[in-house]
Amino acid sequence: MLSIFNVLIAVSPFDLEILFPLSEKIHAWCIQRIYQNNPDQIEIYLALLCGKRLPSGEIRDIFTQVGLVHLMVVSGAHLIFLEKMWLKLPHWPFKNIFISLSLVLYTLMAGLHPPVFRALISFFLHRFVKRFQLFWSSYWIIMLSGVLSLIFNPKWVSSISLQLSLLGAIGFVSSRYSKLFSCILCYMLLLPVLSQWTSLHPLTAGVNWIFYPLISITLFPLSVLSFIFPFCYHITSYFWLKLIQFLKLLQPFLEQIPFYIYPISGYWVWFYIALVFFISQGALVCLRKN
Repeated sequence: MLSIFNVLIAVSPFDLEILFPLSEKIHAWCIQRIYQNNPDQIEIYLALLCGKRLPSGEIRDIFTQVGLVHLMVVSGAHLIFLEKMWLKLPHWPFKNIFISLSLVLYTLMAGLHPPVFRALISFFLHRFVKRFQLFWSSYWIIMLSGVLSLIFNPKWVSSISLQLSLLGAIGFVSSRYSKLFSCILCYMLLLPVLSQWTSLHPLTAGVNWIFYPLISITLFPLSVLSFIFPFCYHITSYFWLKLIQFLKLLQPFLEQIPFYIYPISGYWVWFYIALVFFISQGALVCLRKN
């Protein structure tokens, strides 16, 4: 596992370009495989497994309005879902290698999207820190994964998805003991950036609190299994349909946001991320001293 991490660390921004043609081929294979089986709610599988953007339409509008569209876009969350899914399997000698390679494959299959690539780097950094018993905080690992992502591909400095990934990760690790508080904090941290395009109702934090575990524990693993074993698509698509129908009932209650947030855009977002990082790291240091 560490050898894979060392290879990633040794790759320069120019060498990384070699990965893009490979990723394009694997990404195209992923799309072709799903189209061959042509399941119901096919756009969901294409988004979750292949990193294909949800097309404009009812499904995208529903997930956007209820604040769950981030689960329909390949991100670091999906890498975490996949890792937790494989960790539940019985132990065998090459289990860790299998998990690492599957996460690398998923990252390539998703088109090397900045958020999932950053999460992959974060995954290897966590293993690296644990292996050598380093005392790095989760905040430092998150920020270092962001820095390494930008070193590998400097063009990602303008990637909104990478910025949102960093903010979401900071919010997630800042509240390990309360999932509801984690969702509220992520909502607060992401809102100034997201308000450039959309307005999210505060109750979407509660929607995430309820449905994030449901999707991560059941629907995402079922979608992965359906990709491997296509006969499962009928069951998985049925559950996706029921979820969409339920979310559609919630949609009217989440249309109007009761306040206005001045948006942060452009390179100011990086200053905002740095500020959030230093405040979070400072708070962690103060808590440890007490």
